[in-house]
Amino acid sequence: MSVSNTLTWFGVALLGVFILVPLIYRLRHPDLKPTAATDRKMDRLIWVQIVFILIVLTTAVILRENGL
Repeated sequence: MSVSNTLTWFGVALLGVFILVPLIYRLRHPDLKPTAATDRKMDRLIWVQIVFILIVLTTAVILRENGL
C-alpha cells in the first residue's frame, strides 16, 4: 500500500471519527444545554478538525501525483 493511499484512508477515518464522536456524545447526553463558551470551543474545534483533514488529504494528493 502506498503512502498516499494510507494517508487518504487515514484522512477518511479521521473525518468519520470527527463526525461520529460529537454525534454519539450528544445522543448519550441529550439534556446538556450548550452555552456560549462551549459553542465557541466547539466552533474552534470544528475548524481545527477541518483544517487538519484538509492538510492530510492534500498531502495524500500531492504524494499520489508524485508517485509515492
